[in-house]
This record gives sequence, C-alpha cells and structure tokens, in this order.
Amino acid sequence: STQSTWEPCDGPSFQRVSELARSRRVAIAFGYAESEPSSRAIYNSAMLVDSHGSRLLNYRKTHLYGSYEKAHFACGDVLPPVVDLALPHRACAHSPLTTEPPSATATCHRNNSSATIPGSLRVSLLICYDLEFPEPLRVLALDSAQMVIVPTANTETFTNLVTTRARAYENHCFVVYANRCRTEHCGWLGHPLQFSGVSVIVDPAGTIVQTGAGGRPLTVVGDDFDGDIDNVLVAALNLHTHAYKSVREAAPYLADRRAELYRN
Repeated sequence: STQSTWEPCDGPSFQRVSELARSRRVAIAFGYAESEPSSRAIYNSAMLVDSHGSRLLNYRKTHLYGSYEKAHFACGDVLPPVVDLALPHRACAHSPLTTEPPSATATCHRNNSSATIPGSLRVSLLICYDLEFPEPLRVLALDSAQMVIVPTANTETFTNLVTTRARAYENHCFVVYANRCRTEHCGWLGHPLQFSGVSVIVDPAGTIVQTGAGGRPLTVVGDDFDGDIDNVLVAALNLHTHAYKSVREAAPYLADRRAELYRN
C-alpha cells in the first residue's frame, strides 16, 4: 500500500461506491486501505454499503497475514457487527401479486405458498485470512449472521475451494468469497504476486453455488498461470425461511455447542 491509496472511511472510494449503489439500487461490499487521521494508522478495511448508498458497516481486518502485511497495516481490534441488509423486492414475472428479491439475490418458489422471503438478511464481513480461523465466523454466526462476505487477495486455491465450504456448513450461513485475480507487480515485495481468482459463493449446506473460471481451479505454475481472468459471479440464492432446515436439523452445531468448556 502506498500513501496515495490511503483514505478515510468517508473518502473517495466510499463516495464513488455510494453513488453506484444508490444509482443501481444494489448493495456493494468493497475493500480499501483505510487511514485513521487521529492515530495515523493504516488498516486493511472492508465496507458494506446498502442500496441507498448508506454505510452499513466498516470493518478493519483483525488477522494480518505475513510480515509484509503486518509491516504495512495496523491490526483491527474488534470483529464486525452483524447488520440487517434490506432486500429490495420486485414482482415475479409470473404474477404481479407475488414478490421476490432480484434474481441474483434469491429464488422464488412459486409452488410453495407457505414459504416466505425475509425483508432483510443478516450480513457481516471478514477479510481474507480472517476466514482461515474458525472463531471469527462462528462469533458472527452466533450473532445470527446469515451471510458473510469476504473480500480476498489469495494466491492459493485451497481456502477458496475447501475452507469456505467448511465455514459455511459448520455455521449454516452463506459465504461469499471474492478473490482477486491477475498478476500484480509489487516493487516493495521484490517479486510479482499471482492471485488465483476462483471466487466462490457457498450455501449453508456447504455446496458451491457458483465459482469463477467456469468452475475449474486455476493453476499457479510459472508462465502457465491462467489467473488473468475476470468474472462476475451471479447466483440465485434460496432465502426462503424454510430453506436449509434439514441441514440445521442434521448437523445442529450451533445448538449443540458446549460453551462452558470453551472459556479461557
């Protein structure tokens, strides 16, 4: 990170994203290098902006990876809150009397009149390496998180394809893992970084709903690296109140916790 990219939480990145979110009527999560004027600290941060352009939450990464990240960023000291993200509704194509969120957000079960779509979704953020620890997402799940969005810059694919599924399944929540792709030439590091892409959207059953690169893992091998592929992932997610009930009943991890054994 260079000084030219540092900015406060209400800086130009937020202003631009806020404008986009408001004009397109979508919620946007994004990462940036946050400067804290009072302490002069720089944080690896992520923000969630709602469809009105308002900031719902700002999170400073709490688990920094490697000496290079620890040399450039201060460590956040608190996990993010879980917030209510309103789901904009529109009429289903088959009936003007039935509503559903946009197709990229949820499906509409036309034959199940007893199922309802919530008016909001409980959402939070983590950043990259945070997800590789079981505790942060579990804390968010215990605070009723239904979806955790994870902006990421990872050079491997194990976390993308394995860890994300474990975290989603053991906490019964959606994990949206947006990983950087392309090769980045970092002068300060001394060698280029080849980011693997392979972003994934995982449902509470641990199933990969959508992934980048056509579902095939990217191979990071010298000149054969094929991570220079940009994809926009669009997935229909089932947000009905009954969805994944069988998963929660078959593996009631949150209900069966022995919290008294985990203290200290």
